[in-house]
Amino acid sequence: MANTYTWAITKIECIPSGTGVLPPVPPTNPPTLTNIVEKVYWTLTGTDGTHTAVLSGQTKLTYMAGNPFVQYSSLTQAQVLEWVQSYIGNAISDMEKNLDAQIANLASPTIITQALPWGA
Repeated sequence: MANTYTWAITKIECIPSGTGVLPPVPPTNPPTLTNIVEKVYWTLTGTDGTHTAVLSGQTKLTYMAGNPFVQYSSLTQAQVLEWVQSYIGNAISDMEKNLDAQIANLASPTIITQALPWGA
């Protein structure tokens, strides 16, 4: 059976107030926005149904002034995950391979820790 992967957002850091990064030709009078998403903390969990491995990370996002803006209170985990996954791009495949290797090692460890032969 193939491993399955689950993403989760664990924390979001925001810029309390600002206009975002201004493009080379900035919009006229860009509005002041609140709670602009700046950094997203996430986990990617892989499992084979018996063994589980987790990667965690953070992704810095940049809001470009003039682009569509989603109010913080209207964000969904699916929307934020889409931003994060879009930013990470092709590295997701490598991350899943890393989880696969961790799960395989949990299922058939190549190194094990033994109790001390003289007791603790």
